[in-house]
Amino acid sequence: MKLMALIVVVLLERFWPALSRWRADRAAERLIHRARTRLADGVGHPVATGILWLGLPIVLYGVLTLVDHGVMGALAYIGISIGVLLLMLAPRQAHRHVDDLHRACEHGDEAAVHSALAQLAEGTELESEPIVEAWSTQTLAERIITLGFHEWFTVLFWFVLAGPVGALFYRLTDWFARPPHEPTEPNSLGCMRLAQLQAWLDWPAARIYAVLLLLAGGFNRGLEAWLQGGDAVQGTVAQHNSALIGRVGHAALELEREDDCDSATLCLADQSRWIKGATAIVLRSLLLGLGLVALFTLSSWIR
Repeated sequence: MKLMALIVVVLLERFWPALSRWRADRAAERLIHRARTRLADGVGHPVATGILWLGLPIVLYGVLTLVDHGVMGALAYIGISIGVLLLMLAPRQAHRHVDDLHRACEHGDEAAVHSALAQLAEGTELESEPIVEAWSTQTLAERIITLGFHEWFTVLFWFVLAGPVGALFYRLTDWFARPPHEPTEPNSLGCMRLAQLQAWLDWPAARIYAVLLLLAGGFNRGLEAWLQGGDAVQGTVAQHNSALIGRVGHAALELEREDDCDSATLCLADQSRWIKGATAIVLRSLLLGLGLVALFTLSSWIR
């Protein structure tokens, strides 16, 4: 059932553009935060967050337990899974911004390049830095690969392990750890704890994703980067996860030449080459993961 839901979601995402346009304004995320704000007026932010963060997965689990085990029950489970995944996957539509960036680079449109880079930098330390100086080819490639992990792979990973409840719980953790348009809230104790929990939820998924990157790209270079670069990374679990994904993914691309442009300009042609390579390796990794799910499903390890 999980495999069927994954296949349908991938096909809908690929061939139904209206779906992406509907999600472009983060409708589901804004709805959740709006509900939390209204609840917080009566019970406070921590309690409101707890009600939605734990309550919604519990309600979903309760609904799933009421589903019959026959053919209609299987169809209901698949339908619920598809609905949850479509709401939880790629809420920030980063892959669409990457596509816009690729087209802008191919057409030499520097204004569009800056706009797309600003969208991709949202929520990172690059957001406050000058675009030209901050985005090297390596930084750009690693950012695209890391976005593929956060936007897609982690939700699919927890869906495979824990069904739609796991996917919903992970994405709610992500949203409440980084609430939008609330400058003081992300530094609160509750958000910091949720961010730490999300980092630990990411930890196993990051290792699986790194293995898929090795299989989808240059295995030997990627493995060498994995084994040799870990000791140099200092910081939190989340920083270790991102560093591992970026390091392994960049090495697995097997692109040697850095851009030859002046440091004050964007080498759009070279950027386009790196964007294409990073996007391709993310897609291949996701397809490899889907293939593994199919194999485990045929082996009756996953239902």
